Amino acid sequence: MSPHPSEPPWGTYAPKGINAGLINLARAMPPNSIGRLMAGFFRKLVLLAGRGPLDLKVFDAPARFHPYDNLTEKRVAFMPQFFDPEERTALLAILHKGFIFIDIGANAGFYSLFVAQNAGKSAKIIAVEPQAEMARRLRLMPRQADLQIFCMRIPPWPQGPAKRY
Repeated sequence: MSPHPSEPPWGTYAPKGINAGLINLARAMPPNSIGRLMAGFFRKLVLLAGRGPLDLKVFDAPARFHPYDNLTEKRVAFMPQFFDPEERTALLAILHKGFIFIDIGANAGFYSLFVAQNAGKSAKIIAVEPQAEMARRLRLMPRQADLQIFCMRIPPWPQGPAKRY
């Protein structure tokens, strides 16, 4: 089932052939400087081949990545083992039933996705993102992963001189 009428279902953009193999190699690299260098090389080879989204699993959940215009998505899609391991370890240590997590400036929502996958259905997760395109992607992600994440967009502060009272 498609998460949004205009969005194709998850799996439509699954990598195939050599790209799938290169992504698997990048994700299999050890979490050290040589592994990061090699994973980055494999990522560059895949990114040379196309410009569309990628449907991949991350933290055991399906996610649609747009690695060509978002640095976080590019990094997590190809190298999730390098995505803030200390922060994820700290979160795992405090997760419990009924956990409440507020992700302000959620970007693509990978912290929210990680918490949702690890805290269970009783967790309450609120993801807030001001940038319109990222908020749109964020709203699609929990539906693709069948997770309960409340996503909202708070528009950015108006541009121009501030009123002084």
